[in-house]
Amino acid sequence: MKGGSQSVVVIPWMAVVSVLLVHVSVPVACQGSNTPAMPAAVDCTGAIHGFSFPDSASLPNAHLPDITKLDDCCGACDNVTDCHTWTLHPSNGCWLHGAPVSTPPKAVWCGDGVACVTGGTSRFPVPPSPPPPPPGPGPGPGPPQPPPPPSPLPHTLAKPSVAHLRFHEDNVGAIAHYNMQTYVPQSERSCACKNGPCAWPTSNFNPTDLNTDNWVGAAASWGAKYFVLVADHFSGFNLWPTAAHNYSVAGSPWQNGKGDIVADFLASCKKYGVRPAVYYSVHENWYKGVCAYKLTNATAQKEFEDMAILQLTELAQKYGADLAELWFDAGVRQEQAFVDRVNEWAKATLPATATCHSCANLKDVSAVSWMGNENTVMPYPVWNANDGACTFMGDKGQGYGIADGTRWCPAHCDAVLRRHWWFWNNAGYNSSSNLNTAPILLGMHMTSVGRGCNMILDMSPTPAGLLEAEDSATYAAFGVGLRSLYEGSAVVGNVSGIPGQAVLEWTAAPGAAAVSRGALELREHLEEGQAITNYTVEYCPTSPCAGMYTPLPLHNEGQLTIGNRRRQFWVNTTVSAIRVTVSTLELQSGPAPPNLRSFVVFDWSSSTFDPLLTHILAIP
Repeated sequence: MKGGSQSVVVIPWMAVVSVLLVHVSVPVACQGSNTPAMPAAVDCTGAIHGFSFPDSASLPNAHLPDITKLDDCCGACDNVTDCHTWTLHPSNGCWLHGAPVSTPPKAVWCGDGVACVTGGTSRFPVPPSPPPPPPGPGPGPGPPQPPPPPSPLPHTLAKPSVAHLRFHEDNVGAIAHYNMQTYVPQSERSCACKNGPCAWPTSNFNPTDLNTDNWVGAAASWGAKYFVLVADHFSGFNLWPTAAHNYSVAGSPWQNGKGDIVADFLASCKKYGVRPAVYYSVHENWYKGVCAYKLTNATAQKEFEDMAILQLTELAQKYGADLAELWFDAGVRQEQAFVDRVNEWAKATLPATATCHSCANLKDVSAVSWMGNENTVMPYPVWNANDGACTFMGDKGQGYGIADGTRWCPAHCDAVLRRHWWFWNNAGYNSSSNLNTAPILLGMHMTSVGRGCNMILDMSPTPAGLLEAEDSATYAAFGVGLRSLYEGSAVVGNVSGIPGQAVLEWTAAPGAAAVSRGALELREHLEEGQAITNYTVEYCPTSPCAGMYTPLPLHNEGQLTIGNRRRQFWVNTTVSAIRVTVSTLELQSGPAPPNLRSFVVFDWSSSTFDPLLTHILAIP
């Protein structure tokens, strides 16, 4: 779905900006001063009198300074296989850009608001001749004017719940995999006893130095805002003394059967100010002989489902209003009657601020989803709206979510510290060769959080009940790197103008240096839904901008939707002023407002950042 309105922000260095008003665009046809308006079915190349441009052109940002007419620039883009958008500057010629798009694959958006026409048909209807667009702020061309979308969206957008908004604010979390699997060989961790109980003896579970402060303190060291404890994994062993059976810490020799890891964990979360969450599996339970959700014996299946409701209730009572998330790994996929039963339980029990992971088939919860891989590489573009079953997860070669989705369903990006282990094991877990070091984690953070996905990083306590010392040190170094890149390096500018104007301008503080390597962060207000369809970023090497704004070459995917948080970076480009233009969805009620929440610029010019950026700079 493409755009209907724009807001232009001119930003020579600043920290956080709220944009409250929109400049409404006036669409124009794919036409220039050299030809009359073209009929909808005429290819723009048919109006350029044989002009061509080689497919081998260097993209993005190929520059054709001798082209001065809109039709010619449009045709040049149309003749280049990899050209996605074009921009015609009155005094600086034609620029071709190679930003990737999903559907259609080429020439969806054209600079200066011209609908590029390819393949003999117009992608958008040609409107009547419009009045001239208002002038843009400062030097350079006015704000680009997008064409109208092929069809408007419904009157309203999908909206997040209170729990979803808290989830977006939390942004980063941790998960600890510590259960009976920690004490058995990797080769034995499977559902080998289909439709019949199997369990490792509770005597296996006997940590000597278990300390949940060690886990939660390490998560806090890198800024985790919530922490998921795997209280019941596939083994069926429980980290709290459940009333359902004795296959739990109550049946183990640890603390003579009097211990409660869940209670200890909750106390640690309170101590470190981290929101507690819980993982509970109804997918497999090897103690009960459940593989792939079900038992063949109907009576045993009913007993298992009753036990699940009992244990979920026990956990909910322990966590209370502090529960940040209930995580059903692989979801609730039993018969519909049990799915409905879990939904009713969740509706009546979960606090309003709790999300529910892998709960797409539970209609009354604040669902969040997996995003299709365990490599912490979020598919882009990222729409937090989805269909009712959250099926657009990014695992089918397209971006995540859909613009006109009916349900809010944001994503977790799973990350492991040791490739590729969730639980500690005695078969090479602590080899340094499989460690995701702090610079690697910073790259993973860019491809998850930087694309609008919550990053959740695993922790794997040892049989002793503590993290490996190397793991703790890596988490701490990751935290130092995050704070260095995204806190200490933020560039603050001076605000001029009145918030709420169509155009706001921020000027650099006196003596501020240009940034030759840096990053920008855009955020969208999401309370009323996600509406920004694409954006452009232009820069000037001087401030105030005495020359022409030029497209800023950015890494970490293209400039489509923004959502919760969008980060991109540039290298080897001297930047002293930035202009951002956003376009929004066209609704039945008119163009959606561009609820741009904030803009932050980070200065990474200093060579002191080099060790932290090794993996970030490798991101295309």
